[in-house]
Amino acid sequence: MNVPERNWLSDVAVSNLNDEYDLPGGITVYRNIEELSSRTYEWMLEEDGFPSVGFHLNGLGQTIKFEMDGEKVVGSVVDTAKPDLVTLTMWLRYHAENIHEDRLLKSQKKGRLFWTPPALGKAEAEGVLPDTVEGLLAYIYMHL
Repeated sequence: MNVPERNWLSDVAVSNLNDEYDLPGGITVYRNIEELSSRTYEWMLEEDGFPSVGFHLNGLGQTIKFEMDGEKVVGSVVDTAKPDLVTLTMWLRYHAENIHEDRLLKSQKKGRLFWTPPALGKAEAEGVLPDTVEGLLAYIYMHL
């Protein structure tokens, strides 16, 4: 069993809706696996419990698999799979870079009545983004 030490990242769920595991696209971050499960429908699942589209990892890089409990989709971590922090970090970095581009564009626009463009810090303006899973999650959630 490859179960890393339990911490809050085990609850976080990251979804990559791209057709290829190694290519990020359509990244969504959920606070927990239950939140992801509630947005996953039975028709989306293959017989083996994996979605017919997309890939899902928790905040420790562990694969998330789904099963049906009555009419409810329930996600759980595949404890026997080796955690993939490299891919998880790549997915989160891709998402953070998209947010950064959006913030950079908006910061250059002229403000209007009842709207002020985002103010970027020096590091963010220079394109410096976090390197850790925790830092990337913080950057992504600060945008919401």
